[in-house]
Amino acid sequence: MSHPSDEISPEYGERISLWLYGLMVTGATLVAGARVDDLWELIFLVVVTNIVYYLTHLLASWVAPRSDEDERSLGHHARIAAPMVSAAFGPLAVTLVASVLGAGRAMAVLCGLVTVLMGFAGVAAIGLRRRGMGGVRILVAVVFIVSVAVLLIGAKLIVH
Repeated sequence: MSHPSDEISPEYGERISLWLYGLMVTGATLVAGARVDDLWELIFLVVVTNIVYYLTHLLASWVAPRSDEDERSLGHHARIAAPMVSAAFGPLAVTLVASVLGAGRAMAVLCGLVTVLMGFAGVAAIGLRRRGMGGVRILVAVVFIVSVAVLLIGAKLIVH
């Protein structure tokens, strides 16, 4: 059960949501860029792609109409959306370490992609637990959420 002391601020929820979106972009870019010859080029591609999506989000936040009471600055939006970029760091670190340890490109990218999906699973499990769900229901829901993430990454690859 959730308790009043467990309340999550809207900004925290938005940061987690944008971190998950950053993971989605990371996973799709890792897979799409897996054919790049140089590992550092792949890492650069993923980071730059996440930065472009981050800047696009900031532009949309700045341009979108707001109520007169909404005094959040562009700097505020930049801080809230920063996880869109930092979400790439874990999967990229795992990809790099796997490669340094001798994994081939496909295996290293797969390790990074598994890290992306573990991020989704972890956030889903924590969020569902905070909502009072437990046991097998969490497991089933997490499997469903990770499956949807895989489908969305696949769809993103098909579209691009």
